[in-house]
Amino acid sequence: MTRIVLAVCVVLLSACGDRESYTNRAEGIPLLLGEFQSYSSEQEVRAALSPWRIQDVERSSLGPGDRRPPYDIVTLAVVEYQHLGVRGELRLGLFNNRLMSVWFYPTDIEAYMAALKRRDVAVTTELTGRSSTGTLRVWSQRDFRDRTYVSWSDGRLEDQSGRWISRYS
Repeated sequence: MTRIVLAVCVVLLSACGDRESYTNRAEGIPLLLGEFQSYSSEQEVRAALSPWRIQDVERSSLGPGDRRPPYDIVTLAVVEYQHLGVRGELRLGLFNNRLMSVWFYPTDIEAYMAALKRRDVAVTTELTGRSSTGTLRVWSQRDFRDRTYVSWSDGRLEDQSGRWISRYS
């Protein structure tokens, strides 16, 4: 009887393990009005940005021998980017080599918001807001330097990153 109870416990514990892959690719969604696709690799993002000077802002990963699933974060920046006729700084965030989000810091936020409105882009200030597709988020906020940005992100990758953090950090 003890062996049966032990066997059931082992089966139940193994079923509770994290079976989520934190590196699988899915079909991406358009970010920044289609200039980028979520789930693009860093190599694909760099190729799309080849005419511009790209800076590495952040590059972090788990240490060697860490037994947790991968958690690699890369943030790239293009200081002099232009979108919808407005200049600004572009930042791109990748989670495990998959483009998760794009932030645009326009030099003229009013002109940029007007250009987005002309294209029927709904921008919210709610951090939890999602489009009708359930995966695209477009919102505007101020950062810690009091700079206004508009962010485009794939909620699937954001949710997965959040699950990783809640399970392993």
